[in-house]
Amino acid sequence: MLVGDLLVPELQDPDEIVFHWSVLFGAYALGTWQRVMANQAAQRANERSTPIVRLRRRLRRPSSRSAPGWRVNCTTWWPTR
Repeated sequence: MLVGDLLVPELQDPDEIVFHWSVLFGAYALGTWQRVMANQAAQRANERSTPIVRLRRRLRRPSSRSAPGWRVNCTTWWPTR
């Protein structure tokens, strides 16, 4: 396509050349953006799956059952304080 801009006389108009180069640049930019986003998502998924991160997350947000003063009746699972 870009070689045709230089060899075909009908495509040597500056508007045609700018259009073809802008399409090429847009496709390249879109592909680069998708690659960066995919790499970031993979990195976040990898960080979330490490045992240390899971332990920190579990310790940071204690469940309601582990809160002080929380007792559960073993037969009904209703909280009894």
